[in-house]
Amino acid sequence: MLHFSCWPISKRPSRDVVESLIKTAKENEVLISFDPNYHPNLFDDEVEGRKYVKEILKHVDIVKPSLDDAERIFGVDTEENHIKNFLNFGVKLVMLTLGRDGVLVSNGKEYIKLPSLATEVVDTTGAGDAFWSGFL
Repeated sequence: MLHFSCWPISKRPSRDVVESLIKTAKENEVLISFDPNYHPNLFDDEVEGRKYVKEILKHVDIVKPSLDDAERIFGVDTEENHIKNFLNFGVKLVMLTLGRDGVLVSNGKEYIKLPSLATEVVDTTGAGDAFWSGFL
């Protein structure tokens, strides 16, 4: 499995490394997961970040955006439409995290909403990374 986030694709030379890894992973039928934690200020002037993230989505199998991530990439929309937006790029599994409201998961055929196990949310820093580590 190859896993990466927006951070290494935001600037060169790490962007070039990730692109090379994606190519190699595809050639070897390796599952690719992507944390689309997009922030506009993260990307250098060489690429338009939102457009580049959408191009990357064409090459990945699994994504786990937060609702905030999805809105930064696609604009304000419903949870189901955000999932459809990711699926329309060819993503096979989307896990849209909803903070204290849990996660909405879809493979394009089924939608499953799972509640959060947290009883009290104090700070969400690192929550996405913890989710990924448990999932992967």
